[in-house]
Amino acid sequence: MILQRRGAAGFLQDRLLRIGLTLLVFAPIFDLLLFPPFDFQLGHLWFLYYLMGVCAVASCVAWMTSRYGLVQTVVRALAWPAKRRLSLGLYLVPAIILTPFARPRILAVVPEAFGDFHLLPFLYYSLWFGIGAALYWHRQTLSTLKHWGMITGSFVLAVLATSGLFYAELSSNVFEAQRYNWAIYCSAVSTTAWCLFFIGLCHRLLNTENHVVTWFVEVSYPIYLLHVLPSVILGGVFLSLGWSAGLAFWPTVLGAFISSVVAYYILIKFTPLDWLLAGPKKAWFRTQWIGLGKTT
Repeated sequence: MILQRRGAAGFLQDRLLRIGLTLLVFAPIFDLLLFPPFDFQLGHLWFLYYLMGVCAVASCVAWMTSRYGLVQTVVRALAWPAKRRLSLGLYLVPAIILTPFARPRILAVVPEAFGDFHLLPFLYYSLWFGIGAALYWHRQTLSTLKHWGMITGSFVLAVLATSGLFYAELSSNVFEAQRYNWAIYCSAVSTTAWCLFFIGLCHRLLNTENHVVTWFVEVSYPIYLLHVLPSVILGGVFLSLGWSAGLAFWPTVLGAFISSVVAYYILIKFTPLDWLLAGPKKAWFRTQWIGLGKTT
């Protein structure tokens, strides 16, 4: 949407602020708090590191698409499976090929520090961004995903594929190669089916603005940034009290959620830091209050 409305340059500028600069601000803080001494570790923010790369590639592709007919033809061909819901299954082919490079305990590699880069895992995450862009390009397909038959079918397929994935990872009754292949297929199908299910369900139920959903959207990015530290602290406290990992799981999740929301309102929401997360136009703290931007 941003690419369409603002063009490649506007899209890249927006992502550099809300992803790139956010990464440069928060990664050193978490590096010092969680992985001292400071040595450019990414921690859980490795995802922003790759996402910024994906956005940079997307902006370049968008720029070339607007200028070169051959590139536009290639992009249209890659987006064609999203034109109809039945042809969406074609995206399973690259998903299955690239899934081994994103599955834990198989071949998954994530960047640990600034400068780390692994092409095939990067392509895996780029694939889902590309599928999302293709679905936005062919938005008429979204209206077909919200039919109850499609929602129910996606849900059943997702549950079956996820169950098959757990079986493959936990079972010792199948040959190692068979279990490996089964895990790959089930993982790709599970990810795809869950995406289609939630996209269809949201388009079915959220026809008007919902303030609860809007609030969760607002706090989701800050929670992603802030949740690790309270999770580590609370998990350590519960385990030190003799709780089992299973017993401590949900209290840790709830406590980390509440702690992250409180930290967001205290440290970010009403400060210039929210320019990074919400963007200068949507942030509560106005740029003109400190002499930046327009005064009107």
